[in-house]
Order: sequence, then C-alpha cells, then structure tokens
Amino acid sequence: MFCRWSHAVITRRARAGAAGQAFGLGRVFLGSRLPSSFMPDEDQGYIYVSMQLPIAASMERTSAAAKQVGGCFANTAGVQ
Repeated sequence: MFCRWSHAVITRRARAGAAGQAFGLGRVFLGSRLPSSFMPDEDQGYIYVSMQLPIAASMERTSAAAKQVGGCFANTAGVQ
C-alpha cells in the first residue's frame, strides 16, 4: 500500500508539490489567524469548581469543603 502512494507521489510530482504548498500556506494562514493561547481575551479570572460530596452531606460540611478548596487557591502563587 505504501508503494502505491509513493509511486503516485513520484509520478505526479507537480500535483504533490502543489498540494504540499497549499497545505503549507493553509497552515501559515491559520496559524496567524487562530489565537496562540488557551485563554481567550474575554477571560475574567474566575475559577469554577465542581464539588461532589456524599449524599445528604450537611450544609456545614459543604461550607467547610468549599473553604478548604478556596484555601488551596488562595495559597497558589499569582492568585489574588
């Protein structure tokens, strides 16, 4: 199977070269248009956490767990 592909590329050099150049130009075009980081410009700096406690956990236990998670973020460098 690889031999058929390589034979097709070798015998149709002009088409293969044009396709390679088109893919390269497309990559450059998309690379300049797409954002380069995972954080969008609209990032407001909020952290959303989903906590799952056992069924029928009391409100006091939930609040204590939330404070513990908040303490972990508060002790992280760069977090205000």
